[in-house]
Amino acid sequence: MKVGIILLFVFQVLNSQGQDTLSLNSLDTTISLNPYLSYYLDEDKSKGIGSIANLSSGYFIPLDARGLRLPKTESQIWLKLNLKNELPEKEEFIIEFIDPSLYVIDLYRPQSDGLYKVFTSGTHASQDKKAVKGNKNNFILKLDPDKEVSIFLKIHSTSN
Repeated sequence: MKVGIILLFVFQVLNSQGQDTLSLNSLDTTISLNPYLSYYLDEDKSKGIGSIANLSSGYFIPLDARGLRLPKTESQIWLKLNLKNELPEKEEFIIEFIDPSLYVIDLYRPQSDGLYKVFTSGTHASQDKKAVKGNKNNFILKLDPDKEVSIFLKIHSTSN
């Protein structure tokens, strides 16, 4: 089994309903995900994954290539990432957040029944809840060949 790190492969950008999709076609080269992420600010922190997933792409703002830089806010931050595995086999990949100060990050992955499976990482997440053990903020994704998936990430912080 091959394991790639999502920051370590070559992608092509495809246009999919106004959102850029990362199409995996190699496991060889490093890439930043920032240009492929978009974000939504939930100002009253009231929206769950069902509400967020049903928002049209127009509600999500593309991130700058340097990352997300916001003024002080108490809003809940949601990130969206569209992925497609163009390799011939099911592959596992790791998404790594390089900012070690993120308190809790929840990754929401859609399941075949229409519900979302939640994975947790971050400095406040206990090791037994993390899919990738250790002090880094990582997630493992398994992608089927020729399947496109939209994942959502909710960023929690103890500060504004």
